[in-house]
Amino acid sequence: MTDPALISPALPALQPMPAGMTLHHGWSAGLIGWIVKQHGLYYAKHWKLGAHFEALVANSLGELILRYNPEKDCLISLRHQGEPVAALTIDGSHDDSAHLGARLRFVIIDEAWQSKGLGGCLMREAMQFLQQKRFSRAYLTTFKGLDAARTLYERHHFSLVEEKMDDHWGVPLSEQKFVWLAH
Repeated sequence: MTDPALISPALPALQPMPAGMTLHHGWSAGLIGWIVKQHGLYYAKHWKLGAHFEALVANSLGELILRYNPEKDCLISLRHQGEPVAALTIDGSHDDSAHLGARLRFVIIDEAWQSKGLGGCLMREAMQFLQQKRFSRAYLTTFKGLDAARTLYERHHFSLVEEKMDDHWGVPLSEQKFVWLAH
């Protein structure tokens, strides 16, 4: 029987995935590189973030994959005709996870596939993982101005709890922290 204290509000309705789209859990050859590349391309083009940012993504993602524990961590990707078009990770094995909760990270959707409901598919899978693994708390960090992402997170019951200027991305940005609590 499920502990009522860990039941979250209903998840938003899932839009059907486009034809030829498949959902995958776990690592596959080339996926780590694809995630890093997509972050580098998108954030350089739209936010003028450069090598510093891309290296942070590569380093942090590599560190997660090196200690990946499928009981606490999750790597979800969506593929169209076998090629990745969207991905996210849940880092539930980091040093502060007992205190801070699992961390949602590296959410990225190829620009050609944005606004097609793929973010909702990824988030629904992520929320199911959090509930199945009985996480009582999760968080993510992002920055102000990523409005579509913010809407997606809030639709899945993440709440903005902190906002501050930070330059660890390589340029000063207003970093935001969102938290989800199981109910």
